[in-house]
Amino acid sequence: MANPMETRWFIAMRILRYLNGTTDLNIFYKKGENTTLVAYTNNDFAREIYDWKSMSGFVFSLGSGAISWSFKKQPAITLFTT
Repeated sequence: MANPMETRWFIAMRILRYLNGTTDLNIFYKKGENTTLVAYTNNDFAREIYDWKSMSGFVFSLGSGAISWSFKKQPAITLFTT
């Protein structure tokens, strides 16, 4: 970080803009609540018949709050699975 590149500056600013825009969102944890980290994943191979692309997603939750999630259409076409 002694000599930051311009792209890192833009990434840092994007993160700060995101955090500034989500100050009203909270995850609440109750005292004594089970705080186990749980991960769920889902894959749907070639369900979209018009383009044969797969969908995949995941969610990580800590206790009762989701802390990270993603769902997207894959860029490549899946012909088979192993």
